[in-house]
Parts: sequence; C-alpha cells; structure tokens
Amino acid sequence: MGKTFLYAGAGILFLIGLCLLGYGILNVIGSTSASGSARLLSVGLGFGLVGGVFLAGGGGVGCGAARGGGPRAGGPPAWSR
Repeated sequence: MGKTFLYAGAGILFLIGLCLLGYGILNVIGSTSASGSARLLSVGLGFGLVGGVFLAGGGGVGCGAARGGGPRAGGPPAWSR
C-alpha cells in the first residue's frame, strides 16, 4: 500500500511541477511583448524555478517508490538498521 501512495504522490508532484513550469514559461514569453511588463520576467523565472523543484521532488519520490520505499510492517524503523 505504501508504494501506491508514493507513486500517486510522485504523479501529483509532476503535474503541479509541469503546471508551474508552463506558467513560468508563459510569463517569460509575455514579458518580451511590447505591451508586456518587465515584472513578468521575474515572476516567470520564480514560477519556473519552483516548478523545477516540484519536478525534481516528483522524480525523487518516484525513484523512492521504485526502490521499494514506504512503511515496513513490524520490526525496527529502517533508519535504525
């Protein structure tokens, strides 16, 4: 059951990351317009950076799920072994 939640969490992080990255790219493109605001560039870079962090987090959680992460039934915690 633990792997299922890790895969679901990874998928959700990927989707959020893609949305933030896409919104950041649109803001950067909008800042280059003649009627666009220069403020959109910093906002777009910020959203792109946060989106990249979410994508990296989703990749990390996905790798953790593939390696067999998640809670173990019984026994001492994994960090104490």
